[in-house]
Amino acid sequence: MLGILIVFSTVSVRGTDLYVSKLTADGQEIWTDLYDFGGKSESVWGVAVDQSQGTIYAAGTGFIAVIDRFGNLLWSSNGVS
Repeated sequence: MLGILIVFSTVSVRGTDLYVSKLTADGQEIWTDLYDFGGKSESVWGVAVDQSQGTIYAAGTGFIAVIDRFGNLLWSSNGVS
């Protein structure tokens, strides 16, 4: 996964959401998305990237998410049973 990955929490009308943006090495946007996992606060605490697949793993307050290299949400859990 060459390029730049920007991941942070942002406040929207729904509460705090996960913001993820993938850029080329020279800063051109490839894709950007907001992810809402149904909670009031999705503050991100940690991010890991599987370099071989480009898969993004994000975890935070009340959620875990797996996002593919194209920005598609593959799996998530909001901790609500």
